[in-house]
Amino acid sequence: MLGLLLTVASVALFGCASDAPPAADRPSTDALVVRLADEGYVELDGRRMTVDRMLYELRLAVRATDAAGAEPPWIDLRAPRDGDLPGGFDEPLRRIQSEAYATGIRHIEFSLEDE
Repeated sequence: MLGLLLTVASVALFGCASDAPPAADRPSTDALVVRLADEGYVELDGRRMTVDRMLYELRLAVRATDAAGAEPPWIDLRAPRDGDLPGGFDEPLRRIQSEAYATGIRHIEFSLEDE
């Protein structure tokens, strides 16, 4: 529950964020790096794809860790600092966060980066 509250607080402060959260709170599992791209698209570990495809691959990654008895990966979610996405960040962020938690992801970090 505390993690959910912290995530909600992170989303509320996302527009003001300048750096990633401290590494001390990160899980020891691998991160999936997701960069918000133009409307409806993201980059997952450097591969451009639709948000739907990324969520499908996320489910596959979580299932693989479940089958291996390992902890699920976490998401390092990045957005351009200039905020130049048609429609803004709100909808893609909410959707990715909601779907990720539904698949079993329990840790998401948001950060802004220079392009």
